[in-house]
Amino acid sequence: MSLIEKAVQRLDALKQVSGEQAAARVSTDLAPNVVAAPEPVAEVALGAGRTSSSVPEANRVPLPNPQVSRSIQIDLHRFAQIGMVTPDLPRSAIAEEFRLIKRPLLQNATATGPTAIENGSLIMVTSAMPGEGKSFTAINLAISMAMELDYTVLLVDADVSRPSVLNRLGLPPERGLM
Repeated sequence: MSLIEKAVQRLDALKQVSGEQAAARVSTDLAPNVVAAPEPVAEVALGAGRTSSSVPEANRVPLPNPQVSRSIQIDLHRFAQIGMVTPDLPRSAIAEEFRLIKRPLLQNATATGPTAIENGSLIMVTSAMPGEGKSFTAINLAISMAMELDYTVLLVDADVSRPSVLNRLGLPPERGLM
């Protein structure tokens, strides 16, 4: 259903509930990139009896343009060569292993009711010793989860002493958490 169809349905519903005055208010809510600043309390009290079909121009505040984050390119061919999970690779042993690992993690992240886990959508990969495959596991798990429909993944390399996720992704090192 398009945005216009939703707006028409909302207007029809509001007309039935509170008449033309509510519909006029809704039509001003649909103006793109404009927010009505609240009227001062004294003006609201004095104007309680008046009907207005639009927000005064002086009370409109333009919204800032949304920021678009940069995009990066990851060499998936290189990932396949070094044994990492890639979306375009047919079923492989590594992809199947991470598929088995991610299923219960995704269930924890989206669980509702009595089985819900607090902060189940936060996953930390850790170990006691360096070189045990934390970055490898975190990257593969993130890629495997990101391949699922309706899931977004944010991978954070919190190893401030020896960060390696950007290097493994083939990206230049940048300033991170610290």
